[in-house]
Parts: sequence; structure tokens; C-alpha cells
Amino acid sequence: MQMNLAVLPDWLNATGSVIGGVGTVGTLFLTYRLFRHELAKRDDERQAASEAAESAQACQVMAWSTGWNSSADGPGASYYIANNSSAPIYQCCLALAGKPGAALAEGTLVCQIVAPTSTTDGEIRVRRKPQPGEQAPKLELVFVDAAGRRWRREGLTLHRWPQ
Repeated sequence: MQMNLAVLPDWLNATGSVIGGVGTVGTLFLTYRLFRHELAKRDDERQAASEAAESAQACQVMAWSTGWNSSADGPGASYYIANNSSAPIYQCCLALAGKPGAALAEGTLVCQIVAPTSTTDGEIRVRRKPQPGEQAPKLELVFVDAAGRRWRREGLTLHRWPQ
């Protein structure tokens, strides 16, 4: 078997071209994958920023109880609703949330509007006061922010409430 050394450079050139082509296609594929990953990452960051901006006002609204009292109308729970944001909140519904089937509240209090940077107080009538050692119910606040989104706060947790 005799080898023609005159065509060896042509074979080396062809082999190099094939390897270079495969490398180029691989580089293009890798660049495309990295580009898609970066776009997904930016979308996630944009969505997180949007959610933070969306809940910015709602995070500044809270309710708390100041204790139990008795009056001629029966026992009640005193409460405060504070709107520390720069925009009003609307359609506030405040109720006592306890274990299912053991609700103490006779109803909810509805406040149509709480002005910006203000606090509203009042009292919710209850069937009975909690017994000693019984866990006091949490206040549950449902309200609409200035953008028209409905929110629910129970204790320290805040959730977007379905329309």
C-alpha cells in the first residue's frame, strides 16, 4: 500500500473544517441556551419586583386587638385598623378568625374607607369571651387597596384575596 503524500494537506484541511464546523454549531447552541436562561432570569426578577410593588401598600395595612371588654350589648373585642400607606383603603371587613366551628364573633365590622396614614378603632361584638387558657382568635382583615386589588390579612400573614 502506497500513500500519496500530496493529498495529505487536503485531508488535514477537510478534517479541520469539519471539527471547526462542529465547534461553531456547538458554540451557537450553547449561546442560545445561555441567552434563554438569562431571559428567564430577567423575567423572574421583573415578576418579583412587580409583586413587591403590587403588595407595597397592602403590607402597610394592619389590624390588631387591644383587648376584651363588656358592655350592656354584651362582650366585645376592641380593635384598631391602621393604614400607614400614602393611599386610602376601601371596603374593610374585620372579623375574628378562630378554629372552624368555634367562632366567637357574631359578625364582622365593615368600614368603607380608611384614610392614608390614619388609624380607625372600634369594637366587634362576640358571643362570649375566650375562656382562661383558650387561644384568643386572630383578627382577619379583608380590604381593597387603592389599585382595586383585594387583600386578606390574618395575624401577620398577607395574601391576595380572589375577586
